[in-house]
Amino acid sequence: MAIDKNKTLQFKANLKDYKPNIWRRFVVPADFRLEQLHDVLQVLFGWDDYHLRHFTIEGVGYGLPDPDDDFKTVDFDDSKFTLNQLFKKVGQKCNYEYDFGDGWEVSLVLEKVFDPEPEIYLPVCLDGKLSGPPEDVGGTRGYLHFLEAINDPKHHLHDQALGWIGEKFDPEAFNLKAINRMLKRVKNKKKPGIWEMDYMIVNPKLGFTTRSTWPERLTDEEMQILKDLLLRRDIVMILNYINENKVVGTAATGNFPQKVFRDMCSRFVNPPSIDHLWIDGTVIKTHSESEITELMFRHALANNGFLIEGKAGSRWRVTALGNQFLVDTVAWQYWHLLVTWWEKVNWTFFAPYYYSTDDMDDFAFTRLILHHLLSLGEGTPIAHQDFVLGLAEQAKGIFPSFHMARKRSDLITEQLFIKKIMVDPFSEFGILEPSYITEDWGGWQREILQSFSITGLGLSALESLSRLR
Repeated sequence: MAIDKNKTLQFKANLKDYKPNIWRRFVVPADFRLEQLHDVLQVLFGWDDYHLRHFTIEGVGYGLPDPDDDFKTVDFDDSKFTLNQLFKKVGQKCNYEYDFGDGWEVSLVLEKVFDPEPEIYLPVCLDGKLSGPPEDVGGTRGYLHFLEAINDPKHHLHDQALGWIGEKFDPEAFNLKAINRMLKRVKNKKKPGIWEMDYMIVNPKLGFTTRSTWPERLTDEEMQILKDLLLRRDIVMILNYINENKVVGTAATGNFPQKVFRDMCSRFVNPPSIDHLWIDGTVIKTHSESEITELMFRHALANNGFLIEGKAGSRWRVTALGNQFLVDTVAWQYWHLLVTWWEKVNWTFFAPYYYSTDDMDDFAFTRLILHHLLSLGEGTPIAHQDFVLGLAEQAKGIFPSFHMARKRSDLITEQLFIKKIMVDPFSEFGILEPSYITEDWGGWQREILQSFSITGLGLSALESLSRLR
């Protein structure tokens, strides 16, 4: 007998093949879809949804149908079934596999079925133990090697492992409050439709203004900079690629499928790295477009700028505006992309590792960033840490948690956040010129952002952006 869709379900999830046990007890609505259970599990174990997943329930496989999957490992699309349709009784078990390279497996058991309590926000985590292993650590064996390296300062891979994780890692940590704060982001997703990634795509109405005299006032030297700009050239390539090839979005998200994103990336002016080498020599293969920041950045700009349109399981197409974009001047192409980034994309999507942006006033904080950038003189470098500290000093009313960081001597997390949402994208637009130093991390060469300066082109472009509103 099917469980009533209005009931509440309590599960216990246990990470398999690792001792001591890493487990979570949690509650979800019975009408959650199986893909939403995946979203919950990602939060519970601290993962970032970079890889494929697979559920096995009563011998049947559910997951993301992939047109590149020659072995047909998925029987059904996990976005099409609710939990109450698949779970019939207390004690029923389910197996969840995440990241087919690392091969994490989680066993789930349905512990209770009960009436919802209106005062309790769902989903909610009730209890658990230990931190979940980091993404791309290499499975159970790789995790054990990783823990050995970070816990032993004399280990030959100690610095390399700490540099890879980017911050301190405590395997004993279990922060119930932080997990439940993150679970509030797991919502009833729309059924697959227009392409959207949580907290990035805002799908505004067509027709936002891009009127400005700035593109008409550029010098010949500035026009040449825009003509050579890698970002603009890559997006032109993407539009031409979609015009010339049949590109069907994946069934669950609408992302470019694996064969397509690998082919696209190979055609970038400066092709990004796709597969990665882990510290023990293991090659970590990329399965999803969402794992390639450079491509996701360009895809978001093209989609939010109404240059292309697509949806899950359907063909991507270049819009009338996109075809107009292809024959427009390089100045107007650039301006359109810049306004799209400035007003139509949620920047924080590109900084998923920051601990919390729940208290951030997005509009006010981006305007604070603009104010600080415009206060820089052309070509005058500013230390990255000094810029971040200046932002934190003035962020009290618009980003309190970021403001509080100024009291710490260590601003590494905040510096990474600003690098991801400001320095990296504005460098792609030719607005900022970053300066890095190279450090050796156990045989790896790692670039550390030290400072940046604003270019002449960037200063005039940002001044024009400041006049849009």
